[in-house]
Amino acid sequence: MDVTFYMPSVLLPFACLAGAALPRSEDTEAGEPGAMRAPAARAAWIAAALALALVGVWIGHGDQLRSEAASVARDQGATSDVALQAARRARRWNPIDPESRMLISRLLLERSVASRRVDELPEAEQEALRAIERDPRTPGHWSYLGKVRLARSDPQGAYIALDTASRLYPIRIEYREDRDRVAALLSSDGRVGR
Repeated sequence: MDVTFYMPSVLLPFACLAGAALPRSEDTEAGEPGAMRAPAARAAWIAAALALALVGVWIGHGDQLRSEAASVARDQGATSDVALQAARRARRWNPIDPESRMLISRLLLERSVASRRVDELPEAEQEALRAIERDPRTPGHWSYLGKVRLARSDPQGAYIALDTASRLYPIRIEYREDRDRVAALLSSDGRVGR
C-alpha cells in the first residue's frame, strides 16, 4: 500500500484494477438481498479509487518538482537559490517525501560550505532529521546527517549518525571509512575512551 500511494506508476494500474473489481449492475439482480446495497458500495469504491488517484497525482507532482530541483542543482550548482527554492516547493507538494528533505539538507550544507557561513546548518540538520523520521532505514540519510553534524562541529553526533549508516549497510566501505575518520578525530581530541 505504501508503494501504491508513493509511486504514481504503480498507483494508476492499481486504480484500474480496483475499478475492474467493482461490481457491475448486471452482476446483481433486483431480487437479491445485496442488490440495494450494490450502487452504494460501487459509489464508495469509485470515491476511494478517485481519492487514491488524486493522492497519486499530488505525490507524483511533488516527485517531479524534486527531480527538477535536483536537475537545477546539477546545472546551476548546489549553491543556487533557484535550486533551493525548487526543492522547498517540492517539499510543500509532498511533505512526506524524505528525499525532498534530504535534497534541501544537501543544498543547505553545500551552500554553507561554499560561503563559509554556518547560519543555514541548523536548518540542514533539521531537514535531515525529518527525512530520517520518515525513512529511518536508508543509510544514506544517516550518512548525510553525519556530514551535517560534522560541519556543525558536533563530531559525537556525527559519529552516532555515521555508525548507524555503517550498521544499516555494512558492506559500503565509504560509510565505515567516514565513521572511522570521525572516531579518529574524537580519539585525538580525547573524547573517546573515557
